[in-house]
Amino acid sequence: MLFRRILIAYDGSELSRTALDQAIEMARESAAVELEVLCVSEGAAERDARKKLQKAEISLSVIPNPTKVTLLEGSSAAQGILDHIARGKYDLVIIGSRGLTGLSEVLGSVSHSVVQKSPVSVLVIK
Repeated sequence: MLFRRILIAYDGSELSRTALDQAIEMARESAAVELEVLCVSEGAAERDARKKLQKAEISLSVIPNPTKVTLLEGSSAAQGILDHIARGKYDLVIIGSRGLTGLSEVLGSVSHSVVQKSPVSVLVIK
């Protein structure tokens, strides 16, 4: 297996759910693949972020792999994801091309920043 530790940037948007589904499919190939779902909560959105992570945990429960969900509070989404990548030993980051901001850009500002600055490979889901 090429990727053993995968971080999924998750904000509850349709594309982040698709990113999670893709990671789960990758994990089905080997029980050694570890998945971590990261949700970054900016400001007062902690309660909403916890609900999103609960849904992610339900999705993760279908696989026997080691999994983890993490809520990171108090920073911008892009910087929070990048800081988390720097602290972990991930092989791959999976992120949706656009999140809940509703921007009509081809690549959202968060995913663009992560792609540009990540020290590991990034799979962008469209």
